[in-house]
Amino acid sequence: MAALCLPNLVVSASWQSSGPWGGSATSIAVDSAQPRTLLAGARNSLLFRSTNGGTSWSRVAFPRHFLGTVATVAIDPSNSSFYLAGLSVDRSPYAGVWYSEDAGANWKQAEGVAGISVEAIALARKRRPK
Repeated sequence: MAALCLPNLVVSASWQSSGPWGGSATSIAVDSAQPRTLLAGARNSLLFRSTNGGTSWSRVAFPRHFLGTVATVAIDPSNSSFYLAGLSVDRSPYAGVWYSEDAGANWKQAEGVAGISVEAIALARKRRPK
């Protein structure tokens, strides 16, 4: 289904690994304002970004003082610099939702869900007053 959402997708007869390195990707997000920008979460609290549609990947400075799985990621469709990451960790205060307001340069843990493993995130647009 993810392939249906990617614009200008080139269909190939065979699969090729294009990264990211460091383990299997457990989640992926596409920036709706810049569709060639992707985020991929992985095990061991790894988070990667591609700005060329997945051809190459670089590691994002996600907090790694704990080992968990970045089970879900999202990029705010109205603000490409706002990232969300859901961390799944058993019995750890570091589980929960982490957010960055500067495209992944700095991260903070969201209050209210700290210590709770997060497997999915959804963003909703604000309703404008009529």
